[in-house]
This record gives sequence, C-alpha cells and structure tokens, in this order.
Amino acid sequence: MRKRLLELMGGIGIDEDACNGCGNCEVVCPGNYELLCLGVEGAGTLVVRGGVAVFVSAERCRRDLPESTCSLCRDACPLEAVYYPEREGFSRLEEEVLLRGRCTGCGACAAVCPEGAVEVDEYPGLVRKCTRCGLCLVHCPAMHPQEERPLREPLGDCLKLLSARARSWLSSTAQDGGVVSAVLAHSLEWGIIDAAVVAGVGAQPWKPVPVVATTPEEVLAAAGTKYANSPTLAGIREALELGFRRLGVVALPCQLEAIERLVESEAGRELHNIVALKIALFCKANLHYEGMVRLASSHGFSLREVRKFAIKGRWMLAVTSRGVVRIPLKEALRYTRPACSLCADLTGAGADFSIGAVGSPEGYSTVLIRNHRALGIFADMLREGLLEARGVEDSGLALLLRLASRKLQDSGAARAEKRRAAALPGGGTY
Repeated sequence: MRKRLLELMGGIGIDEDACNGCGNCEVVCPGNYELLCLGVEGAGTLVVRGGVAVFVSAERCRRDLPESTCSLCRDACPLEAVYYPEREGFSRLEEEVLLRGRCTGCGACAAVCPEGAVEVDEYPGLVRKCTRCGLCLVHCPAMHPQEERPLREPLGDCLKLLSARARSWLSSTAQDGGVVSAVLAHSLEWGIIDAAVVAGVGAQPWKPVPVVATTPEEVLAAAGTKYANSPTLAGIREALELGFRRLGVVALPCQLEAIERLVESEAGRELHNIVALKIALFCKANLHYEGMVRLASSHGFSLREVRKFAIKGRWMLAVTSRGVVRIPLKEALRYTRPACSLCADLTGAGADFSIGAVGSPEGYSTVLIRNHRALGIFADMLREGLLEARGVEDSGLALLLRLASRKLQDSGAARAEKRRAAALPGGGTY
C-alpha cells in the first residue's frame, strides 16, 4: 500500500493503490473552487494528475483550520482512497504492531515522526503528544508483512560470494574478519560516504544504540556484534540533522526493509536519499536486552566483563576477562524478540554487501556482493591490499543455504500460525 500524507492540523491522506482518479475529491473541495474563482487553474489541495489524486498545496484546505469539520473529499470518494488519520496515529501502532509482537525495533517510527514524539528503547514509546499524522504507520515494515515481497532465493540476488578478512589492524580488533569495519573505513577515506550509522554501545553494557561515525577510529570503536536491538533508522535521522548527506548504514535484514519503506512519503524520502551504502549483517534472531542480562547472571558473569560476543555452531560465546563462557544457543534463543519468527531473510537481500560469519572459517567473514557498485568497492580494496579473499568452500555454502532456507520456511510457518490465530474469535486481523 502506498499512502501519501499532507501534514495538516486535521490530517489528510491518499491511498494511491485504491484511488482510480475519478476526480470527485477535486470537484467538491471548496478550497479548489475558491482558487478557480480567482483564476488559478490546475492548483488546489487535491487534484487528479496521471490518473490519481495528488496533493498540490495545503493553502486552501479547510482541515488546516482549528476545529475544522470539513470532510467533503473523503465523503465524495467512492473507493475510500481519501482518509483522515483519526486512527492513523501511535495508538494504532501499539494495537497492531507492539501488542501483537511484530515490532522489530528498527526505529523507523522515531525517524519519520515530524514532532519527535516517538523514541525507541527496545520498543517505541511516546515522549510527547501524538498528532496522528500517520507517518509511523506508513513506514513501519510490520504494518506491511514481508510475505507481500517474498525472497526469490534464500540468499537473494548475488554477484559474488567470498570469504574475506581485513589485512590491517582491523582484523585483530573487529568481529570475525573485520570486513564491515574495513569497508566503512575505506568508504569514509575515499569520500564514498561522509558518515556511517553503526550500532555502538550506550550507557548500559552491550545495549546497542545507533552511532554516527565519521572516522575509521569511530567505526572501530563501535565494532563487534551486539545481539540486542539498535534502532538504526533513528540514527539516520540524527545523521541528517547533523548535516550528512552520504551515509553508510550497517543494519539487520529487518532494518533494511524499513529503509526501503522510507520512499513512501516526502519525509521518508529525505532520509532514504542520503543512504549511499547499505551493509547487512547476517541475522537469525535478535535478543531482548533483559534476556542478555539474565543469561549473564545465570552463567556467573556480568555484561561489564564481556569483551566480545560470538555465535559459533550451537554455542553463544561470551569472551570475558576471566575466560570464555559457553552458553547453549537454544538457551539464548529463548529471549528472541517475537517478531524475529516472522522474518524470512537471513542475509539481507536488499543490501549492497551482506556480511556474516556463517560459511567461513575462523577469522574470516562470508561476503555476498550484491551489485556492481559494491563489486567495484571490493575490487579497489583488494587492489589496495586492505582485504584478502578466497572462495567459500562447498561445505560453508551448504551450511549458509541450509540456514537461510530454514529461516525462510520457519517464517512461512510462523506467519500461517499468526493468520490462523487472527481468524479465531477475538483474534483481530493480521
């Protein structure tokens, strides 16, 4: 569904998928009539162009007046393509996304809220009054299930699949082969991007927050996989406000889906257009931060002691000052966010690069290069000696395909169960 919103006091929107361009809204609008009487043609609040109603100007719209009760355009629409946002605000997001366990914590709602009324900790919350503009709903990927945009293949489109590691000091400091940090550092130094949005650590140990990094040193300071959620899209908003216009963004597959949804409004497109480089991290599931605190406590260590987390096979490893603690992965996954069961994408099919440890030996990263621009960046880094690369072994590729296929299948089963539950009395709609 594509909605376009005109941000007014009363609010008004067009569902472009429903609109057939009949022109009723244009004809009945008193503001349009006033302009026509003034000799101004082809302007107004709502006019039909190219077979669909579009917004031209809010100058004469009655819904921008206090206590306005004008509803002529909505009442005249035979297909209900004109809507008012009485139920298009944060309360609906709570009802249909948060309370149904579908929120990924991507931060899109906070990024597009014109009033700055939404902030995301692990989940979104209101910090001031909602004006019911509806932008949070338009851009929330959970409002538009992924099954509407299915993956063609478990790994998505890919030009090259390699195992790689950074040759510089990055490889000994960053996660696995340090490829994510190396790509960002190279892109900053060569002006491909002017800043990077990455998951750093805030005041609480191992609780990620989006960080805007502008130097290789700042990128490296945020290196290392965090298994709790970072509201990445809120970081894109911060970068825009700081004046950056070419961002490299490191995101999870669900967050990449949210980035793609930014094209649904003018406010979102301003954010979407500054994302110049997308790097996806492989992701089976994201954990609640409170769950990580409990895991640490039950295994006799504090999160403040942890130098690095990693998942290897059937274990989640916590590297602490006293040694390595092995946590059964099944135990850790008990604290998975509910929305993760609905996600079909292990590797991030919409990225330029997709990078993770699955399929490569210790100290290397598996790299999916998805387009020619990314291929050029990677080739330049090989030529400069920043990376070394080799083919992915058959056993590694088989493992990666198996895990990606399993996630695709499991998400389909989870979605079917959601639909079944929603069909029961009191189950609502999905």
